[in-house]
Amino acid sequence: MIRVPTSARVCGEMTQWLIWVKGQHPEWDVDLEYTASYGLAAGRNGATRKLLKSDCTHLWQLDSDTVPPFSLHLLDHAEDYPILCGPYVGCREGKTFWLVYENVDGDNFVSMPRKKWPAGRIFRAAAGGGGCMLIQREVFENLSPDPWEYTTFENGQLGSEDINFCKKIGGCYVDSHYSCRHYRETDLLDVAKAQG
Repeated sequence: MIRVPTSARVCGEMTQWLIWVKGQHPEWDVDLEYTASYGLAAGRNGATRKLLKSDCTHLWQLDSDTVPPFSLHLLDHAEDYPILCGPYVGCREGKTFWLVYENVDGDNFVSMPRKKWPAGRIFRAAAGGGGCMLIQREVFENLSPDPWEYTTFENGQLGSEDINFCKKIGGCYVDSHYSCRHYRETDLLDVAKAQG
């Protein structure tokens, strides 16, 4: 099952990818998961509930602005790892960073720069971005019905639902060969390459 949580639109590049993947596997359950104004956590929970009512073995969550490569190589290890992420770049205050995290002090998760990624294709991380996350059904069978939720910190800020999810299940695995594009006003992967 592939689900794309969205409250409004899907970027054009993601639309092209969804058309492509449905052409490759017409038997797959591929759809959008409308979140209304409730946010990504609600959309991810809706997709999780639909997975558990189906006979699908995996949920591949993709954000509406995160576009995987036009290949299905992430699936090469779908049976080997409970959660496998395709990494992608985020941006805050003009600086790009990978949504691959290490835990540096209890609840403090920081982006792991690509130069710190372990050698090899697949490596373990404390958390990964939920914008390209392949999850085995069994992971959800061992969690509460709505496992995606934001953390509210003492200062009132919300913590990421994908980091919170990875904390619950003890981390994730990252496929370093399956880097995705993350479209905002521009493709952030290109921005990250330009920044070095």
